[in-house]
Order: sequence, then C-alpha cells, then structure tokens
Amino acid sequence: GDRGDWVLFHPVYTPSELKAVQVLRHKPENLRDRAAAFFVRSLRKGFDIFSGYRHKPIPEGSTMSLEELRKKGHVLTESQWMTRILFLETIAGVPGFFAAMIRHLKGLRAMV
Repeated sequence: GDRGDWVLFHPVYTPSELKAVQVLRHKPENLRDRAAAFFVRSLRKGFDIFSGYRHKPIPEGSTMSLEELRKKGHVLTESQWMTRILFLETIAGVPGFFAAMIRHLKGLRAMV
C-alpha cells in the first residue's frame, strides 16, 4: 500500500562497506586530555561491570550456535541487553532532569 512520505530512508550497507569503517581515537596531548580519557574509560569500565557486560570475542571460524555462544559468554541474552540498555537510559536521564529542576527552582525564586 501507500506508505506516505513520512517513511524515512534506511540505507543498507554491504559487508565490505561495514568492515571499511575505522575506529579512530584522539591521542591525548596534555594532562587535561589524559585526565578526560581516564575519566571516560573509568566510567565505561564501571558501567560494563555494573551492567554485567564482558567483551569476549567470538573465535574466528566458529560454527557455534547462538545458544552455545550465549552459554560461553560471547553473546548477551535479550534480558542482559535490556538490563544494560535500561541502566544506560536511566543514567543518561539524570543530567537533563537535574538541569530542569535547577531551572524550575530559579523560576520559582524569580516569582518572589
């Protein structure tokens, strides 16, 4: 049927295009860069530990089923992914909530 013009285009990439993507990192140049990098790595490591995430690469040429990969800790279950995502979204909402609360309180003080 008619899907309408509101449907967004979803590009499909070939496996070779996906493998061509390179992850680049900024090399820390001074103490401030090193401190920021350490802070971000620490937050990520803490989040991984708290949410139960462990990166365990799938062995090259593996013919294990998805269930076997999950049992050996290579792939998270749906429940584990949901726990990780919900935790991340909960934490991500805190700064916005805090900023909105501060703005609201400033507005209340301005009314007096």
